[in-house]
Amino acid sequence: MPALPVRFCQAEIVLRTVCQRCHQDPPLHGAPFALVTYEDTQEPFDVAGKPRWQRMREVVEQGIMPARGIVGVPVEPLTCEERSTLLGWLGQCAPPEGGTDCEDRSETLLSCDPM
Repeated sequence: MPALPVRFCQAEIVLRTVCQRCHQDPPLHGAPFALVTYEDTQEPFDVAGKPRWQRMREVVEQGIMPARGIVGVPVEPLTCEERSTLLGWLGQCAPPEGGTDCEDRSETLLSCDPM
C-alpha cells in the first residue's frame, strides 16, 4: 500500500479512462454496474451486501479486469501506474479521501517502482 493516502480523484482517473469503457451509465458490453460516481463504488455488489469496491479489488488483483477479448472494445491491461493507483485506493477501503468532486482533473497517478 502507498505511504500516502490515495485520493478518490486519483483512482477516478483510472475509472474514467479504463473502467468506464464498459462501466458507464448505462453499462455496456455486459458490465454488471456503472462506475461513474464515487457512490457507484460504494453500492452493494451482492446479496450479502459486499460493496462494489471490494469486488473491484478482487478482480483487479486477479487480473480479471479490465476484461479483454470483447469484440469492438480495445482494452489493454492496466499500466503499472493505473494498477498501483487503483489498488492503492481500493486497499484503503475506497474512502472519499480528498473529496469526490474531480472536475479539477489536476490529480496524477501514483508512480510505479519496478520490483
